[in-house]
Amino acid sequence: MKQKIDYRSIVLSGSFGGLVYAIIMSIFYQFTGDEGFSIVKFAVDFIMFGLLVAAIIWWSMRKGNKDKGE
Repeated sequence: MKQKIDYRSIVLSGSFGGLVYAIIMSIFYQFTGDEGFSIVKFAVDFIMFGLLVAAIIWWSMRKGNKDKGE
């Protein structure tokens, strides 16, 4: 029987991970740089890290489902 991947949990985990990373990096940028808060840097950090977290979780769930099926 084929197992379904729970995409909602992948998207939520990626969004939460991206949000936490973007907040941490925006604080880091303010302490190390001369400029203030940048929404562009925040959005880029959020999207890039969120996609990375979602891809890693999707890959591990996909691989786990393949191992269970064999």
